[in-house]
Amino acid sequence: MKAQNGFETQVSLGLPSNTLSKETSSFNAALNLGYMFSTKKENSEIENLPLNSPTSFQYGVSVGYSYTIRDKTYNDLQLLPISAVVRMYYLGIFSLGLGAGYAVDLKPNTEDSGMFAEATLGIGVPQGSIFFAVRGVNSDDSPEFEWSTMSIGLRLLLGKKK
Repeated sequence: MKAQNGFETQVSLGLPSNTLSKETSSFNAALNLGYMFSTKKENSEIENLPLNSPTSFQYGVSVGYSYTIRDKTYNDLQLLPISAVVRMYYLGIFSLGLGAGYAVDLKPNTEDSGMFAEATLGIGVPQGSIFFAVRGVNSDDSPEFEWSTMSIGLRLLLGKKK
């Protein structure tokens, strides 16, 4: 199995997951585009397991668009998250990933911009998988503002470069 590098896309749908998000919003949709580099760990301890499956790593950058429908009191939330991403595939089909960066509020009033973080758990191969993600943003201007969602999505590797 050779390492796969290339562009990937993620599409996900989610629901608010913390108290403030639940009180002010009802639904979230996100689309991400990233470029991932992949490596295969040749001498992993996992190679000695009976399943003898390789462990592979992916790392790269991601930029996306996140749209959250909010109640009538607040404008809908539109964010542009930019993050560094790392992901590890276990037994050839399970993945665990982390991302961290900054989410820019796309409205003229940028009070909701802030640090962005995500954790993902996926089932599939590096070329495509279904994933569960928890994402959150802590606002720079309002420390009490914390927005987070739980999402389910599809991830596809668009281009391959060996």
